[in-house]
Amino acid sequence: MKSQPMLQVPEFSSEAECEQWLKDNPYYCAKPFYSRELTQTNNSIWCCHWGSPFKTINELNSYDKTVFKKDEPISDCSYCYKIEESGTTSERFTDSLYALVHQRDWVDNTDVKSLKLRLDNICNVSCQMCNAHNSSLYDKVTGSNVGIIGLNDEIWKTTLEDLKSADILSLFGGETFLSPKTEIILNAEHSLKQVQFQTNCTVYKKNILEAINRVPSVDFGLSIDGIGPVNEYTRWPSKWGKIKRNVERFFEYDFNFIATPVVNIYTALYLDELIDFYYPYMKDGVDIIITPFFCIDPEWMDMNILPANALTAIEERSTKLLDHPVITEFPLQTTGLVESLSSIINVCQAASPNPSVWDEFLVNNAKWDKIQGTSFKDSLPELYSLIYT
Repeated sequence: MKSQPMLQVPEFSSEAECEQWLKDNPYYCAKPFYSRELTQTNNSIWCCHWGSPFKTINELNSYDKTVFKKDEPISDCSYCYKIEESGTTSERFTDSLYALVHQRDWVDNTDVKSLKLRLDNICNVSCQMCNAHNSSLYDKVTGSNVGIIGLNDEIWKTTLEDLKSADILSLFGGETFLSPKTEIILNAEHSLKQVQFQTNCTVYKKNILEAINRVPSVDFGLSIDGIGPVNEYTRWPSKWGKIKRNVERFFEYDFNFIATPVVNIYTALYLDELIDFYYPYMKDGVDIIITPFFCIDPEWMDMNILPANALTAIEERSTKLLDHPVITEFPLQTTGLVESLSSIINVCQAASPNPSVWDEFLVNNAKWDKIQGTSFKDSLPELYSLIYT
């Protein structure tokens, strides 16, 4: 069989030119050529959505990256394909666009330029869509017996060396504020140009914020999925009053804030309330980019399994949200929001019943109410009413 020729990646003079090339070559991804992500299980990947079994650093270094230059799908990358099929821009697209247009030397360099670290699984919330490897509280309440896990000494030493060549450092948890290694790495030897920091907003530590603030550019991710009881129910046992106070203290810093709400079976109906929350801060000059993400795993939390009347209500609210002044007044910050709303509407119109997955939702919903000591009916009464009446 004749071997598949390698893609020749051209130089691009504009984002528009690169965007078209990435659309014409939907199986190319630049991330393997410049990035490395270390997981709390001491394995390596290029992307948190990569489906291949995690590898050691040496195994990842020896992986034949030329497969990403072939004009054929990569089985390990189904996540981004699914996202793009739904009409939403994937990380393959956005990250490749940025690297190819603005940081071309990353792609042609052998050094690690983008370093993502999942330091450990220490976390003070237990999200129903999470797992024991990402949350110590989830591990505790589900009895998964994973324990506290994190980067070992050997991987940590390699990481500190990679940090010296990296332009971008991304820190994830667990809850990143709670990791003992967060402050250490921010004060280690580096010449970072950008830090990406993700938090569930339940913790505030001034010393860590000051260390982040010394880096020229900061993308500060806000993992809030709804207002009040919506977030408290899905990110239990968070308390909205504390989150709101912390967020207002975060907004005192000149960071680029990235709001990344997860659209799932519980939150899709209430997305408009979250946009209403961010809007006044944006009008006051806080730079907030709103980019919702879809929860498609576990399948029972995917909004498309909802009954028809609930989907109709979500579609109506999402359509109305497209006329929100936040979109007309802040078009650059809400591009991802517009795409997500369009995808939500498409899902609502195309969804079909899946009785087996719905049964799985009912089982898990009852299980989590028992674990959390909560009531779906009392916490999210409007959604409950749409489902059961």
